[in-house]
Amino acid sequence: MFSIKESPVWADEVHGFDLDDPVEGGIDGVDNVPLGELADRTAFLRGSIRLAGGHTFVIDSDDALAAWAKNAPGNDYSRILIKAGTWTLETTLSGGTWNNPVAAIDISDGRTLSVVGEAGSIVVIDHKSPSRHDFVCGIKGGAPNIVNPVSDCFIDNVCIKIRSTAFFSLFAFYGCINLTNCTAMATAMGAETAMWDGGGNCFYGCINLTNCTATAPETMVTGSGHGYGFESCTNLTNCTAAGTEMGDDCNFYGCTNLTNCTATVGDGGYGYGFESCTNLTNCTAMVPKDSYGFLSCRTGFGNSGKASYCFMEQQTGTTPWSSTASGGYNFV
Repeated sequence: MFSIKESPVWADEVHGFDLDDPVEGGIDGVDNVPLGELADRTAFLRGSIRLAGGHTFVIDSDDALAAWAKNAPGNDYSRILIKAGTWTLETTLSGGTWNNPVAAIDISDGRTLSVVGEAGSIVVIDHKSPSRHDFVCGIKGGAPNIVNPVSDCFIDNVCIKIRSTAFFSLFAFYGCINLTNCTAMATAMGAETAMWDGGGNCFYGCINLTNCTATAPETMVTGSGHGYGFESCTNLTNCTAAGTEMGDDCNFYGCTNLTNCTATVGDGGYGYGFESCTNLTNCTAMVPKDSYGFLSCRTGFGNSGKASYCFMEQQTGTTPWSSTASGGYNFV
């Protein structure tokens, strides 16, 4: 038996079995199609109920965003609604570490249970610290310390754009749980020349992500730095990452349990679609010549069946597709 991966989309119809339908199990088996359609409807309805719920604080200005970030007294920040528009928070944070970055908006203590963004809403985190050795994140959740994330805690349809002109490492979503339809952009470069030790990370250490996107053109760091779309995340369904045409980018790194995820590596950098990931199903990597679709992934293919129905497609390059590094992918 396996768990059906649900997506919050409304299935227009639920199929039934004809008398001559064969018995067929598996992810794409005919017997499981109706179950998947019902699961999708359930996820859609659950999301609709969430969106219809009451909100205790509304982000409709830069000042309101700053109040939430500073945890200004006198407001209830348990249920946040971000109105359509672009809201900017300037920070001068400094310090932090890779395992404990300083946060522009810290909800790891549980003060905020849900965040919902209206269509067209964007939160910009403009990091202006003069230091080049900061570890800064946009929204910091409670993972991985939360062992059993409750469904009442979620982030839906939130777009975070974090940027810096003097950088070390930036994260848009860090340690967040139950994310649906979220978008992240991270740009860790400005006027100075990019260095190897600088990077932008879109989703780091997050749990339960559905229909989330690490998006170009600012997904990955520009110049000679590096960037990640999804790093050390768990349970990803229908997630998409696209690298830029510069830098050393990796779309999915160190992630576990990926279903229907797509990685597009930019043409011009030295990139990876999926690296060091485990348990992949129906995942696709689109890569240019001299980049990797699946690198060091424990993908199965004779090794414990860790992956199934994963595909590579070479987007650019003059050489024929081949099962080599120069051909575009590597199963190691």
